[in-house]
Amino acid sequence: RNSEAHAILVAFAPYEDPEIAISIVVEHGGSGTSVAAIAAEILNSYFSSRDVMDAPAAENTLAR
Repeated sequence: RNSEAHAILVAFAPYEDPEIAISIVVEHGGSGTSVAAIAAEILNSYFSSRDVMDAPAAENTLAR
């Protein structure tokens, strides 16, 4: 895209109890709506992979 406007989007999720916040800036990208697909992909990846990741070890726990 060849625009003088910069695309800026800031989001957090989930609404009731946020645990992730993102900010996307694309120089000369047009409007913020043009980067909404990027934000959706980041949020989808975060929420789909958090169930797969191992939970961090509790403090003072011996890792094996």
